[in-house]
Parts: sequence; structure tokens; C-alpha cells
Amino acid sequence: MTARTSAVAAAVLAVAMVGCAGAEAAVPECKASRRLAILAQSVPTASLVPCLESMPAGWSFAALDVDSERSRFWLDSDRAGLRAAEIELASTCDVSGGTQGEPEEEGTDRYQRLSSLSPRFAGSTYDVFDGGCVIYRYDFANGPHITLYQDLHDAVALFPREDLEPLTAGPDGPPES
Repeated sequence: MTARTSAVAAAVLAVAMVGCAGAEAAVPECKASRRLAILAQSVPTASLVPCLESMPAGWSFAALDVDSERSRFWLDSDRAGLRAAEIELASTCDVSGGTQGEPEEEGTDRYQRLSSLSPRFAGSTYDVFDGGCVIYRYDFANGPHITLYQDLHDAVALFPREDLEPLTAGPDGPPES
């Protein structure tokens, strides 16, 4: 077993054990933390890692899933339902068929691919950057969809991987905290 495989296995076990502590313990906040380092280890090439900057009113963190190739987390909304949005960190994204838009984060390219405009506003937004990408998947009812879409993108930020290096360095992965 390689050092990376061991570190990812330990990270997956740590995330699995979070279920006992509740979803609040797994929130990937935008700060140099063990939780965010675990996400970063799932895609070691990614220069940025998705995190939760601030939670808009009516939104809550639902779940986190980390494996050796990607990380995902979900957000619930009191207006859009359970797991109303999925945020995924991956090494690559297929943005074909997407429309390029204005990036919200420096060093990224943003694309959007909508699968439905009516009766639901559904699709994916992609932030592409060196070594990876973040995919935002959503499916909102028309009406509040503009506010929900903006809330989602206000909640999620991209954290520089280099700020996590002290937590991801070494053969044993992130230190206990």
C-alpha cells in the first residue's frame, strides 16, 4: 500500500466515522483545517479546494463523501429541499456543451450547462482551475431559483491548496487535530 493510498484510506475512515458525530462535524469550512485537507487529498493535483464560506439563511450542510478520486458534499435548503445542491471536487470536468461565463474566483474559468429552464431550473456550473475543477449540481423550482442559485454560489468558495500543505504533508497524511 502506497503512502497516498494509506492516507486516503485513513481519510475515508475518518469521514465515515463523522456519521457518529453528526453532519456539523464534517462541514468543510474555509480555513486551514484537517477536514479541508482530507478533501484536498482526494484530488492531489487540484490547486483549489471547495469549502463553505458562509451559509445563507435557509441552507444547511447535509453530507460529505470522500474517496481516492473525488470529494462531494451536499447542501439542504428549506426552499429547494434535501440535497438541493451537490458540490464535487474532481481532477477533470467535461464542460462540452457548456457556456463560458465570468469566473467568480481568480485563476478559474467558469462554465454553465443547463439541463432545464422550465418547469425547473436545473444544471451544472463548473469552476475549472490548475489540476482540477469544482462541479456545482442543482435542481431548483422556478420562482425562487435565482435567489437559490446565488445563495449556492455565495456559500461555496475555493480555498488555496497551498494553504493546506502543512496539513497534507508527510507519509501519514494530515496530523490529528
